[in-house]
Amino acid sequence: MIDGVKIDCTNCHNLNWQNNKYLKFYTNVNIHTGELLDNTQIAKYKGLKFFITQSTKYKNKTYYSVRGSLHKYFNKGKHNANDFTIDDLQTVINELQQKFNIEPTRATIHNLEFGVNIYTPVPVKEVLKGLVSYGSYTFGTLKIEGVPVGKVLQKQQTNTKIYDKAKQNQKPINNLLRFEIAVKKMIYLKSYGITTLSDLQDKDKIRPLGALLVSVWNDIIYYDKNINWKQLTEFERKKILYYATPRNWNEFSIKQRYRAKKHFNKLLKEFSTSTTHTKISNLIEQKCKQLNENICPLINHDLSKKIDDISNVKCPQINRYNTQLKCGHFNPQKSQFKKEPKNTQKKPLKKCKVCATDISQKKQGTKFCSKKCNNKYHGQKRTQKRQFRILTEKANLQKLVKILDKNRLLLLVTYKTTTGTYSDNLEQYEIDTTPNWIKQITSVSVTGHRKNSKAIILNSYRARKLIKIINQINLNK
Repeated sequence: MIDGVKIDCTNCHNLNWQNNKYLKFYTNVNIHTGELLDNTQIAKYKGLKFFITQSTKYKNKTYYSVRGSLHKYFNKGKHNANDFTIDDLQTVINELQQKFNIEPTRATIHNLEFGVNIYTPVPVKEVLKGLVSYGSYTFGTLKIEGVPVGKVLQKQQTNTKIYDKAKQNQKPINNLLRFEIAVKKMIYLKSYGITTLSDLQDKDKIRPLGALLVSVWNDIIYYDKNINWKQLTEFERKKILYYATPRNWNEFSIKQRYRAKKHFNKLLKEFSTSTTHTKISNLIEQKCKQLNENICPLINHDLSKKIDDISNVKCPQINRYNTQLKCGHFNPQKSQFKKEPKNTQKKPLKKCKVCATDISQKKQGTKFCSKKCNNKYHGQKRTQKRQFRILTEKANLQKLVKILDKNRLLLLVTYKTTTGTYSDNLEQYEIDTTPNWIKQITSVSVTGHRKNSKAIILNSYRARKLIKIINQINLNK
């Protein structure tokens, strides 16, 4: 699942890459004078590039970094067209630590690629034709080594790549699609807690990336022309053709885009004969689960022979004392081991926060069964917040009315007219106006009521009432 990385290893200790037997460094040199043309040395090893760069700003400062594909490294630099499991990733990280002294806790990740290879139900070429847009972003052509192989969605923090993996590797494999997200700025994964190489050893941090892949795919506007056109009205035909044009999504506002997507999905659900988009979503989800599972290899043996020393069997789930097997594969000495009791306790159902509908089948992190419940929940929250603000303003208004006789308030009065919204700084004694002007007031910010205290803000009715009382006091003087 994890593929390309850019790792900064400067803070790691005892690197000494120049003397490493696996690395042969080269640099740019003037063949006539022997002069070094840059401060960077590069070594290639099994699909990874190792960089040693001398700082031009700080004396005796050296930077160490690694770039390339961890997946390719696992395959000895040949390709990354097969599956790369979470256990394979741990093997690679451990080997990097042993061979090159890269400490996972000190190796900072600056770029990260993660994705899956899946076999699509239709040719990859057809899948690529069906990609319309993602939000306001449209797809561009993805070229690898100058060869167009698929589509790419370029954003500020990420590049989403969808391409023909067989075409990239020049292999006669049908329908092999690569779907991956290349993270250019690690703030994109801040909520996942992935910052160093050691975080890729934490399986609980990697597994949620699979749900992220599925979510991104589901949000892509997809249309492959498999429509029952005869059942459509003229208006519906025009709408589908309009939604199928990528540039139109770029011109929508956020609200228009939401409504257009909702309407487009409704039309496809009712009249489309294609299930490609949904099937690929399911394939991505299944592949992510498969790659993130702990795999226990099968124990191969001759059933006619007795296994006397089970410690020779290479199974990562057998502990060093050989007292218990935790894997579910065949064991000829099964009677020697106690069975672990099955955990029959059912997981609690995940329910909608509003209507308590079962949402166990929805993706991780979902809190509501529908947009309606989502809006209702947040609408209630907004109402509670507004009511609390009003009660606070009423209490502040009463406090201010009690000290009006001291005549020391400073007021920033905001009012709305036909030409725009304006604000005036006034002292309390300066307010001498008409009822019509008071009606135009929208808010008042009050200071001077207490030393070094925050401003009190009153809105709408409370603001107008305060100014009305002050105005009446000033007129009576």
